[in-house]
Amino acid sequence: MKRILVVCFVLAVTAALLVAARGEHASAAYGGQTAAITDGPWAALIRSRLPVALWTFDDCAPGKATFKDLVGSRDAAISAGVTCTDLGRGRLAAHFDGSTGIATAADAPDLHLTSAVTLAATVRPDRTAYIGTIVSKWYAPDSYSLAVIDGQYWFSIAFPGGQFGTAFGVSAPAIAGQWAQVVGVFDGSTMSLYVNGALVASAAHSGVLQSSDRPIAIGNHPAWAAFAGDVDDVAIFNLALTGRQVAALYAVHRLVS
Repeated sequence: MKRILVVCFVLAVTAALLVAARGEHASAAYGGQTAAITDGPWAALIRSRLPVALWTFDDCAPGKATFKDLVGSRDAAISAGVTCTDLGRGRLAAHFDGSTGIATAADAPDLHLTSAVTLAATVRPDRTAYIGTIVSKWYAPDSYSLAVIDGQYWFSIAFPGGQFGTAFGVSAPAIAGQWAQVVGVFDGSTMSLYVNGALVASAAHSGVLQSSDRPIAIGNHPAWAAFAGDVDDVAIFNLALTGRQVAALYAVHRLVS
């Protein structure tokens, strides 16, 4: 089954390249412009349903109550403090104010990952010398997380043990005001962190991820870990993408962004 999923991913990335080259997309109205919903790096992946959750934020609009999960039914509820960033070419991102802004998606069984996980997000932090959650199922109990912490991008996981779990992480420098695609991968024995398609950190850790019934939090949680900046294309996979797959995903992202 894992081999089938990997083959499907490679085919999906190839198809996404063809879609991007032809400029095919579906769109939704936003302030007189159009916001592409299924174009870009995710078009074929949405159709093949490889991520278990995907929020592109291309449906962002003033007063909107949720961000749509394009592959599942976990639309993320939006709080005050979240606004829209126009990226051009009909694409949008969410901007989090570093205070009250948060998007929250309800817990679901397929978000209780055990032996493998990949978290992906494209971000532009306003600042980096603080703690800011990008996307996580974390904090009482912990499971998996992407965050900015003290000038670094951090990918963290937790195994059972102790009050909240036994946490491990890998990190790499984060630059304020600069876009970066950040991808954290755990394959059951190794943690890997990729920035803009390149492997920047890895560490050996073996075990089964701790289960957490927390909702998925994007841009905030807990309250002292509010992210300040833009967030785009947040995806959660229940498998470990390979380095070649992460690089291919970044290449497609660059082509259409």
